[in-house]
Amino acid sequence: MAEFTGVDDGERKTIDLQLREEFKKGLFGTAEAGYGTDERYNAKASINKFTKTAQLSFLGQLNNINDQGFSFQDMMNFSGGMNGMGGGRGGRTMEFNIQSDIPFNDGLSNGLVNTGAGGLNFNWHKTKKFNFRSSYFYNGVDKSLLQDAFRQNLSAMPFNTDENSDQSTKNHNHAFTFNSDIKPDSTQQVTIRARAGLGNGSSINQALLKVSDPLGSLISQSNTGTNANSDNLSLSGSATYMKRLGNKGRNFSVSSTLSKNDNNTDNKLDALTEYFITGDPELLNQLQYTDSKNNKIDGQFSYTEPLKRRKFIEFNYNYSHQEDNYDHQVNDIVGSIPVLNPGLSSNYTSLLQYHKPGVTFRYSGDVHNVNVALQYQASELTGHLNQGETEIMKTYNYFLPRIIWRDDIGNGKI
Repeated sequence: MAEFTGVDDGERKTIDLQLREEFKKGLFGTAEAGYGTDERYNAKASINKFTKTAQLSFLGQLNNINDQGFSFQDMMNFSGGMNGMGGGRGGRTMEFNIQSDIPFNDGLSNGLVNTGAGGLNFNWHKTKKFNFRSSYFYNGVDKSLLQDAFRQNLSAMPFNTDENSDQSTKNHNHAFTFNSDIKPDSTQQVTIRARAGLGNGSSINQALLKVSDPLGSLISQSNTGTNANSDNLSLSGSATYMKRLGNKGRNFSVSSTLSKNDNNTDNKLDALTEYFITGDPELLNQLQYTDSKNNKIDGQFSYTEPLKRRKFIEFNYNYSHQEDNYDHQVNDIVGSIPVLNPGLSSNYTSLLQYHKPGVTFRYSGDVHNVNVALQYQASELTGHLNQGETEIMKTYNYFLPRIIWRDDIGNGKI
């Protein structure tokens, strides 16, 4: 917004790099592969092709040596670190955009991990009036973990615990992104952002926990097994229209954002706990199901009017509407029949919406930059807990002031 309108908003999140014409085309990349003892293997590749108007990138890895994620340089190259392909002396600012869907390499994890990940990114900038950036990325991780833990509690009543666990987890995710900037003329710009994510996972865990006294006699023993599965879907999209109105600094913008998140999990739990002192066993056999849905709509409008000597005033309005639905059911298995456990089950629906008008005064100087804003937010929260047993209705009304003051003290100074 600040770049398009020319009105400094006081925030600094831009790296301005310029590319010489001869560096706007070419092919570069890296590839590595290895095979070792115990059937261990590793393969990774990063390939990038540039032209003056387009970029095509591939990034992928396949291994079973616990190597997950990519380096910052790999992620930057794949994401189109030099989006827009503009530049040259006096050219446009290039945008750095590191995709959050790409796993970052933050070291080895516990267990034996098989990793498969890869994707394509395509950016196209034919003219200054139109560009788009798109990508697809897949990430799959299969993990096996055998773990033994022995602990000694040295309290007034000491005891020891010995735990053995066998865990197997699988997670697979797909992510699609699309971004576009459209400029019909020098006074208008339309920005479109869209993302879709799809994933599923599973986990099987078997654990045996033994509690004993310092002499080694068993106090209790628990054998627990869980089997969980999950699915998730996320969708989001936004569109922004900006328009300059004659004088420098006079402009308006309107934007809207929609998002949807659906998650559901089911979990089977079997646990047997034996107490050797009292001789009373506890058996737990449950089916758990959770369904969570979130839908959100945001809309915003702003109008900026220039005043004298680098001063501007902005009038803005924001509306938000968010719906949440959550249902968690726990069923005890009695014989072979599931029976709802109301004490452990819960569900709710909620609707949060607010209106937020406001005004902002801005001064944009060579050395000083000042933003003083005041907004008024009127919020309303309604909802139902546990099949309508509890009703929620709350309203909140607040003034929200904000001040940003920035001084540029010059290069080489602290």
